[in-house]
Amino acid sequence: MDHKAKGTIDDKVTKDSGEQFSNPAALLKPRLNRWKANNLEKKALMDLYTRNVSIIKDAFETIKTETGISSNDEIVTTFVKAEE
Repeated sequence: MDHKAKGTIDDKVTKDSGEQFSNPAALLKPRLNRWKANNLEKKALMDLYTRNVSIIKDAFETIKTETGISSNDEIVTTFVKAEE
């Protein structure tokens, strides 16, 4: 009796899971939309970081040309000493 009841439950699970996977596009579309949104956020952050790095690089180049100091480490050390 238990074996027969167990087989019935297994059949229901198989049928239900078969219905869930009958349209894989419908299942994958929400995942794709989440990935797109996540990638848009990451792209926005990367653009922000790239812009900030560009601004800092330009600032160091300007400092190098104005002061004649050629080393980034020396510029940073001079700035830290001036702040102290």
